[in-house]
Amino acid sequence: MVNKKKSYKKKSKKNEKRFNDVLKSAKRALESVNIPFHLHSGTALGAHREKSFIAHDHDIDLCVFSKDVNDTQTLRKLVNAMKKEGFETNATLGKLKRGKEIQFEKNNVPLDIFWTYPGKYRGKDYFILASYYGDCDYLKYKTCVWGYRPYKTQKIKFLGETYNTIPQKTLVDMYGSDWNKVKKFGYYEGITQGGYKGFIKDYYNPIKINTKIAFCFLLYDSVKHRTSWEKFFNQDRFPVKSYSIYSHVKKVTKKTPEWIKEHRIKTIPTEWCGESLVDAWVNMLKEAYKDPKNKYFCLLSGECIPLFTFPEIYKKITRSKKSRVNIDYEAEVYIQSKLYYADQWVTLNRYCAKLLIDLVDTAEGKKYLKYLDDKMCNDLYCNCPDELYPVNWFVHKLGKPSSEGFKKHIRNKVSTYTYWDPNSSKPHPIRFTSPKMKKMRKDICGSGALFGRKFNNKAAKELAMNCKK
Repeated sequence: MVNKKKSYKKKSKKNEKRFNDVLKSAKRALESVNIPFHLHSGTALGAHREKSFIAHDHDIDLCVFSKDVNDTQTLRKLVNAMKKEGFETNATLGKLKRGKEIQFEKNNVPLDIFWTYPGKYRGKDYFILASYYGDCDYLKYKTCVWGYRPYKTQKIKFLGETYNTIPQKTLVDMYGSDWNKVKKFGYYEGITQGGYKGFIKDYYNPIKINTKIAFCFLLYDSVKHRTSWEKFFNQDRFPVKSYSIYSHVKKVTKKTPEWIKEHRIKTIPTEWCGESLVDAWVNMLKEAYKDPKNKYFCLLSGECIPLFTFPEIYKKITRSKKSRVNIDYEAEVYIQSKLYYADQWVTLNRYCAKLLIDLVDTAEGKKYLKYLDDKMCNDLYCNCPDELYPVNWFVHKLGKPSSEGFKKHIRNKVSTYTYWDPNSSKPHPIRFTSPKMKKMRKDICGSGALFGRKFNNKAAKELAMNCKK
């Protein structure tokens, strides 16, 4: 078996001397004209983490503070000093007052010098720098703006020399709290897929977020298709998010993602088909309801995937003021007792979220729960509270689904697609393999659902966020 750690270090050592010679050459150039600089981005990450250059990094990143190089005379000194050391200028980007970057090269090693500026965003102080190309071309000034907490540089020993560098707190701002773990991605992937942190997409024109969607995950311990969800949430690239995350985790294990642990509420004991599942859902609603910008609330399981991209789902949910509750009029419980049956995986508006909270919290709601408990069982089996309590409470408060009161707040529409086994004596959802998913893709994507459940890994990767394609 190949030792990946040894292989990684070997590759890193291969470029180390060549990159180090170029870095020392830049050091001589900048020090010769008394221009302070510090290691930045991938070079600083390598210095802190590997004590070397990162094996898959293709360039060297240096930074100067704008206060130190803020006029054409000093800029000319910098460029001339680099030329004397054998550097060629590949590109000059931005302006001295905003977003300056110069891309140099020596011995086939690219070296970028960025300018860091003091800046403000939504009332907070930041250190701001710019980058270019790729998706940056679609933004104002064709510039990506990156913001980090103001920092003081620190000394670091790096390959036999002493340099100033960004501190580790800035690495957290750049790469996340797990900055010390190796993650391979390039510049363009880092922008589009969220590998880089600190991207202030709306820096020049801060957008207003008045409507957020609260994604509420009801889990055992993990999100089965977590990569799909992480890509989904990363598609909302604004620092002020148009979504919130809440989770109820029955058991925290090594499988539990950090972002689920970060947003979890207090756990209560739950069991399959138990009243406690409603309580866990309501507890998430209570927490989410505290944020007045949360206007919609989606209940999701650990088996769910998003069928569309984040912008598409955001648009589909927010373009209607109504909740999505999928009522099944062919359910046995409805035929026998006229109790309504609906999927537990719903999307609620703020009005219905408050109604469901009242079911648990008010005297009227508790009285109605006793009434439902007396009616929801027959000679064969009892129905699950999570599929009866919410919908019947809505009917109790708003009127029958055909009434104007009900229609004002709720659409009878599926939120999460589930395919039930028609040959099973008891309700049982089918797990999709890739061939079965492809066979039923048209039905799944055409169902009007936003999310889907019960896919194996291959089927989930193929379908997640791809229904519009």
